[in-house]
Amino acid sequence: MQPMTNQAKMEFIMDVYRLIFSLNPNDPGLHNSIQGVQMDPKWIPFLLFFQGRMFKDSTTGLLSLRGFEVSLNIGKMNIDGTIAPLNLRFIEQNPNKLDHNGNLKTFANLARQGHKIVWVINKDLENGFLGRVQNDQWIKSTKRPVYPAGTQPQE
Repeated sequence: MQPMTNQAKMEFIMDVYRLIFSLNPNDPGLHNSIQGVQMDPKWIPFLLFFQGRMFKDSTTGLLSLRGFEVSLNIGKMNIDGTIAPLNLRFIEQNPNKLDHNGNLKTFANLARQGHKIVWVINKDLENGFLGRVQNDQWIKSTKRPVYPAGTQPQE
């Protein structure tokens, strides 16, 4: 099998993004129907695991966020010759997400305004946010600079 190209990776991300927003969050059977979602057959050679599920809204405690758990064989191998899967989580933006002061976070506000936002997370990395798809556009995550209190960045 040929390794998954960068273009194919982006197409896959966009397909999962579209799948998430094709599911009606007001459908009372969504919890069950999300389990039966089928991925485009062109991705079958790369899929090791693909499961739709509902995620818990950390504010309300309800299972109300649509998403997918995915393991992909992107063509990388471990030293021992076994597959090195890429384990991803796709989850829609929580429109109820609060900051530590109890205010809605920026992306929660955007989601409430109708923006379609899905986060792509590498589950094998600590703080593995790879980026987000927002309104059909991929936006790669960037690390925020952190400076100790009382210091200023060097220029």
